[in-house]
Amino acid sequence: MDFLQTLLLLLAITAIGIFSRYRQLFSASDKLVLNNFVYRFALPALFIDTISGIQFNLIEMEIIIGSVLPVIISIIIIILAYTFKFISKDQMIISSLTLGFGSNAFFGIAYFDSLYGGEILDFAVLTASILGMLGVILSVAFLEYAKNGKVKIVILFNVLKSPPVFAIFIGLALALFGFHIAFFDKASALLGKTAGGLAIFVLGMFIYDTFSIQLIKTALPYVLLRAILLPATTFLVLLFLPDMIDKMYTFLFQQSGIPVAIALAVIAQKYDYHEKKISSIVMLSSLLSFLVLGLLYNLS
Repeated sequence: MDFLQTLLLLLAITAIGIFSRYRQLFSASDKLVLNNFVYRFALPALFIDTISGIQFNLIEMEIIIGSVLPVIISIIIIILAYTFKFISKDQMIISSLTLGFGSNAFFGIAYFDSLYGGEILDFAVLTASILGMLGVILSVAFLEYAKNGKVKIVILFNVLKSPPVFAIFIGLALALFGFHIAFFDKASALLGKTAGGLAIFVLGMFIYDTFSIQLIKTALPYVLLRAILLPATTFLVLLFLPDMIDKMYTFLFQQSGIPVAIALAVIAQKYDYHEKKISSIVMLSSLLSFLVLGLLYNLS
């Protein structure tokens, strides 16, 4: 029942976002403004607020291993498929982008906050910060390889300057040194609360602007790849982490069903690399994620 309520809540907010574009209450440029607000202010505030309160002596490495390792293993499988000529270079790159950059920060935090809250929400924020940083680095690396045939390390270091990543380091510093200012804490908490709901609302606007039956057909194989391979590799990784508590196991298994990040479409646009196809992958992945998460919820 809790899952159905969460599902309906997220669907309702997504539908409102779609309706806002259908009725022209917001323009396509407004979508970019709202997305920038979430990316540059709301999400960094959420990271600072939550990460600064983390007690690192209580964090178990299993949650980090169980989040990062399935992504790495999945991408290695795709690279091996390319090495042995089973797939083309573009198929390898688009598959790797699809697997490497999930919407853990936007969709994931909203989902786990609505369904569980509490300790599992803390898990979600922690892993969203790690996977978000990894996702941006992997995306830039693969897109640089696609356009230039090589990856410049200096470009990857530029990722560290982005607002969410910079906020992660601020949160870590505050947590490690135990430094808190009541006014600053309240401001970041208040601003951070807008991140989840607004991100899902913008997702609805994004779906409206990118929906196309023809593009859905081209996106489907990549979306199904993520929906099957990530949960499968997560399951295998969790088999080697037998001492994990049930709550953490449930979280990690469901986390593998989070859709592709909207930011991936933005980065692809910047690199002028299959922008429409990648946007359709994000859109279809977001729509099918409700079904995928429902399945993983019952299996976990």
